[in-house]
Amino acid sequence: MNESFDSFGQSSSGTSSLHTSDAMKMQEAITQIEMALQVESQRQIMSFMNNKCFERCITKPSSSSLGNSERQCIAKCMDRFQDGIKVVNSTIAKRLTAEKEALQNQAGLDL
Repeated sequence: MNESFDSFGQSSSGTSSLHTSDAMKMQEAITQIEMALQVESQRQIMSFMNNKCFERCITKPSSSSLGNSERQCIAKCMDRFQDGIKVVNSTIAKRLTAEKEALQNQAGLDL
């Protein structure tokens, strides 16, 4: 009997054609991709924050250096932005935890 396999290594009978070493390589690749996505996400957040704070705080670029009030404005803007990110991340983490617990309760699992 010839079994067919999908692109994820699953056979039509539900068994995996991946060897342990292949599965480990795949997990490593997934981890590297996740890390690259996190780095890119952080880069985008920093770029957005820099642009918004610059637009808000630098109203008239008149010299090559920033004035004291501009430096203070940028520092406060960046602090507020980072505080906002912390609140959003915390809220997401709480929702994910609640959803996970709800799914576990529905399935009758206790982890």
